[in-house]
Amino acid sequence: MAPAAGAQVVDGRGKFLMPGMWDMHSHAATAESWLKLYVANGVTAIRDMGSDLDPVLAMRDRTASGRVLGPRIFTAGPILDDPPGDWPLRLRVKTAEDGRAAVQMLKRRGGDEGHGQRRRRHPGRLRHDDRRLLRAGRARRHGPRRNDSAGRLQTATLNPARYFDLEQTLGSVAPGRTANLVLLDANPLIDIAHVRRVRAVVLAGRFLDRKELDNVLAQVKIAAAQP
Repeated sequence: MAPAAGAQVVDGRGKFLMPGMWDMHSHAATAESWLKLYVANGVTAIRDMGSDLDPVLAMRDRTASGRVLGPRIFTAGPILDDPPGDWPLRLRVKTAEDGRAAVQMLKRRGGDEGHGQRRRRHPGRLRHDDRRLLRAGRARRHGPRRNDSAGRLQTATLNPARYFDLEQTLGSVAPGRTANLVLLDANPLIDIAHVRRVRAVVLAGRFLDRKELDNVLAQVKIAAAQP
């Protein structure tokens, strides 16, 4: 396939290209330094599992527009639970009807899903998102046996895309997919630890080479040292 006119051409000889990784249980969607760290380590999408909704939605817009460097954000908003009133990041619900109404309200406000805590008084009952995760991993369980590194890579890339019904645009390397990619110096199928050997990241089509990623890490270090 010939590159489009004006496209940046990257010499990937001797390197290994993989889809961007996901963090499927994050609580750091409003912290700019954390978001930069995600990208510098090859994580191009996160699923926030319990935060005040409005700040996360605002940060989601800022990262999507490129004003803040960060992964694509999917958010559930506050955790739906019936905790003591002083527990943070929770929206109190007492019944199944309360929970359904809360999920619909959060979706209307821009949330991607609702996140509820499991209840011991309902043993053996799968939550809706549990069932979706099981479906997302079904190919791995019933498919051909693969080495452990391959399974872990699928868990961090393709399975999350399947969970959000986005496997046609994310989670794999193929023509027509969204360009959320990681270029590695070593083969992660041989050793999963090789995902740490990041040479470059492509985030929504933006190419960040090793020099730029090191600059990002330096900025985060400076920010962390501020009182």
